[in-house]
Amino acid sequence: MEPAQDASRGGRGYVTLVDDRTQMEVLRRPPAIRLLRTVEVGRLGFLDHGRITVVPVNFQVDGQRIVFRTAPGAKLDAALEGQEVAFEADGLDEDRRVGWDVLVRGTASPITDPDDIHRLERLGVFAWARSPKADWVQIPLEDVSGRRTMIVFEPQPT
Repeated sequence: MEPAQDASRGGRGYVTLVDDRTQMEVLRRPPAIRLLRTVEVGRLGFLDHGRITVVPVNFQVDGQRIVFRTAPGAKLDAALEGQEVAFEADGLDEDRRVGWDVLVRGTASPITDPDDIHRLERLGVFAWARSPKADWVQIPLEDVSGRRTMIVFEPQPT
């Protein structure tokens, strides 16, 4: 990776790491977490009966963790088992062909403290599915990585 002047911030001394292979900006932890806070749907990757499963979840960043609601089933089982999971969220502008993605890896665990749950209930995290989602799961923001496109590709007429 090589440092490059970040023209998107006015060239005022900000240095951006650029992945030599992908030519994408490598996001440091603070901007990656800030981007996570701008969206409400991400994808949870976990093992369900030995098979990789990826499902969308409504979530929120709460302090130094991702939290989401769920019901009894595979996602809650993964948390109860203390599985290592992957969580990904992204933002895209298809017209401009730019975007970002953030990946969080960590151990999922259920949230069981009644005071914590009571506070979380006021955050406004609601699943789009109509079934009741009374259980809460958390993933710590320990292993956070991300990237963002830097160069807008202009399609050439054919």
